Amino acid sequence: MPINRGFTLLEVVVALLIVSLALAAAVQLTGSGADNLSVMTRKTEAHWVGMNQLAELRARGAYPAIGTSQGKSEEAGHGWHWSQDVSHGPVRGLRKITIRVRASEKGSILATVRGFIGQVEAAAVAPSAVSGAGRPPVPY
Repeated sequence: MPINRGFTLLEVVVALLIVSLALAAAVQLTGSGADNLSVMTRKTEAHWVGMNQLAELRARGAYPAIGTSQGKSEEAGHGWHWSQDVSHGPVRGLRKITIRVRASEKGSILATVRGFIGQVEAAAVAPSAVSGAGRPPVPY
């Protein structure tokens, strides 16, 4: 009866083939994860650009006119191109702002930010409502 002392050459080659396929799949998966991280970083930065643009509009305190405008910003060491559409909002006195951000002037949109800016209208308020006369104090 022969004694089996190891693997045959064919068994070793098949085992190496299986291990090499598994390693190739792992390397490919790691590479695609790094690519996704880069894309998500750019999209996050683009979103910041849009949020900053909307915050600047609000900080100015001006009621924006209906229309479209474009501009450039510098954020995170990159130049960004944005377009801003101002349209009527769902109620009178409210403007809808849509800001689209691209990495280049003709590039694809990486982020879209939407917000609203309202116009404050002076309302006729009775003096008793302003002074609180005739009302019980509000508990805090």
